Amino acid sequence: MKKSLLLVFSISLILFMGACDKTPEKPTGPFIGGTSGVSVEFMTSAPPSQFNQGESVPVRVIVKNKGEEDLVEGNAKVRIYGVKNENFGLTNNYLGTPGNLRGVSGVAEGGEQRIDFGNLNYNLDIVNSEDFTLHARLCYPYKTRAKVDVCVKSIVAEESGESVCTLTGEKVTKNSVSSAPVQITSVKEDTRGSSEVRFDITIENKGLGEVFTQEMQCEDYENDEFRLSNEDVVGVKIINPIGVKCAFLDGEEDDEGEIALVAGKDVLSCWLNTEEAYEDKLDITLSYFYFDKAAKDVTIFER
Repeated sequence: MKKSLLLVFSISLILFMGACDKTPEKPTGPFIGGTSGVSVEFMTSAPPSQFNQGESVPVRVIVKNKGEEDLVEGNAKVRIYGVKNENFGLTNNYLGTPGNLRGVSGVAEGGEQRIDFGNLNYNLDIVNSEDFTLHARLCYPYKTRAKVDVCVKSIVAEESGESVCTLTGEKVTKNSVSSAPVQITSVKEDTRGSSEVRFDITIENKGLGEVFTQEMQCEDYENDEFRLSNEDVVGVKIINPIGVKCAFLDGEEDDEGEIALVAGKDVLSCWLNTEEAYEDKLDITLSYFYFDKAAKDVTIFER
């Protein structure tokens, strides 16, 4: 019995000491990271999943900011669609959040707001019961920010054995890109000519929604021509290092422009002239408009 107790105590002590040895993983950048942005969902029982013909029931959605970009009041908007809204007594308009939506941080969760669409009332003829699906379309402007450790070094410095930093390897780490649906998933480096370093920046839509040019507005979604011509377009701005040039969608070589995501992805090539070898931060901001959605199935019974 004593041996059994001693064995149990020894195992418990080993497990305890092992747990104490585990230290929190040190962040590798300034951001929390992730692929979350803003989400929308119907509130429980608003509307309820079943109700009677002619009964007045509330329709409300909750909008939550799960990413790291702050949004001011009204910038995130929602529209109810998927049914003939007039038959349900619902507006066709987009309604904005009544307050600010703070992004997540190391000390606080992201903000959330309720949007109230009033009461639904369906008075058309129903035999026994009918099923409908209410859809909520969310739209909002958003930004992805990245600060990625890079090595600025020419082929001359590389071949001379300069060891202050290395060009090889993946530069994106877990905390070097902010939480947002459009992500910078890779930054790789190489030399370009004798005095330039090249950055190959992979940008992807990692969310479940649709991405559009930053000039998009919520109401533009219903315009098929405008929507199709501005889908999958992302604005990119290189803030640091100064002097970086990139090959953008319009053919210009600059530090700011637009790219097109093909099948949700693009690799942007940028370069920088350098006569030195040093470590630096590749500071990038992506700007875009994002659309997401939610759905609620309801059954309406004959009165």
